[in-house]
Amino acid sequence: MASMDTAPRRPDQTGDKPLALCVLTDLPHPPRSGNHLRYLQNLDLLSRLGFDVVVVAGAVREDVSSAGVGNRATVARIVPVPPMAKTPVARARRLLSLLAGAAGVTSVDPFGIEFRRSGLDSAVLEVARELRPKVVVLRSLFAHLAPELRQLGAAIVIDAHDASPLMARVLQAEARGVAKAGLALRRRASERADRCLRHADELWVPSYREVDYFRPRVADVSIVLVPNGTEVLPTATVSPPSNELLLVGNFGWPPNLAAADTLVERILPFVRAGRSDAFVTLVGQNLPAERVARWRGRPVTWEGAVTDVTPYFRRAGAFVFLPPPSAQTPMPLKVAEALSLATPVVVSRGSTGGFAIRPGEEAIVGDDPEEIAGAIVTMLGDLAYRERLASAGHRWARENLSREALLSRLERDSVIFGRDAGGTIPGRRVVGSAHGRSAA
Repeated sequence: MASMDTAPRRPDQTGDKPLALCVLTDLPHPPRSGNHLRYLQNLDLLSRLGFDVVVVAGAVREDVSSAGVGNRATVARIVPVPPMAKTPVARARRLLSLLAGAAGVTSVDPFGIEFRRSGLDSAVLEVARELRPKVVVLRSLFAHLAPELRQLGAAIVIDAHDASPLMARVLQAEARGVAKAGLALRRRASERADRCLRHADELWVPSYREVDYFRPRVADVSIVLVPNGTEVLPTATVSPPSNELLLVGNFGWPPNLAAADTLVERILPFVRAGRSDAFVTLVGQNLPAERVARWRGRPVTWEGAVTDVTPYFRRAGAFVFLPPPSAQTPMPLKVAEALSLATPVVVSRGSTGGFAIRPGEEAIVGDDPEEIAGAIVTMLGDLAYRERLASAGHRWARENLSREALLSRLERDSVIFGRDAGGTIPGRRVVGSAHGRSAA
């Protein structure tokens, strides 16, 4: 399938700035997922670091011609990629790609096959040859492009914010039967594909979980912790007292659905024993019809997908996210947003990303629903404590998740963008600062 643009375009801001090329799966406007917001974060950081940024992206819909990059970057090429079909032929092709990946026949991640078939790989290499960027930032899905891009003289950053083997491990823990076997195959294939990460100069990861996972696998590659950040105002007003318990997420993702089950069926009844007017609001798409029917008559409202979640955070009594212990993840963007908006946060230990959030001081942290419910009742009934908790959470977000904090991390730890990088393509070393890490 041909690209929508026939020639790469340089940014409008020409001059002496170095050029950075970012390769994305898609970038709709407005963003529809944490992946898209992570992309925008990377574009913003590169711009703040003094780069002119160009983008090559796949487009799975027709509404991304502008890619929503605004003043962060210029779109050099968009390659139409058809949505993943569910026909028998498409399913067979997907199975073959999984088998080939698991056997090590191909180094392309199974989720990257459709992008390659649509011409995205060719478009990336064509743009890189034409524009000769100093740095290329790839999502880990496209790590197989790293060797050819290195030959063009670019420094390679691979962003492993959603590392496929770890995602497959999370899903595999909850799956059953054929699905569990398929995820085992998926995990094997993605582990094979991740061997291409060794061709990177630098690996960006969002949490200490990924630091620990990748360090022994890419021992010669610099690993830099770049959390899923968000805009954090210098000051914030704590959300007003309320008995509303909020959960935001795409409920088609099993850990999010499990967190909704825990909130509605295990935490809410205990909370209502102490706060009889407590209720739950769920915001996000893909809540199964079976859950809607099962929770009918309970104090639960499902808002579906919304264009702006900020008003929900600003009014909630608390944001509550307790997925299963097996679903250890980077700190989800929704948790970062709640902290940044001074909404009191209740979160599982596995959802802190390993960061040193002080339980009971910057957030309520735990895994036992009954204990968590008791802590919520105490917090909702003690307005002074609630305000201290939310304010401390906001300060923590400001110090760790703001754009300024992320920029400081890169300037401290990056071999490409750090203060000692010297403007040259780096030699390789391992970075993995324990600064801010939880001792748990």
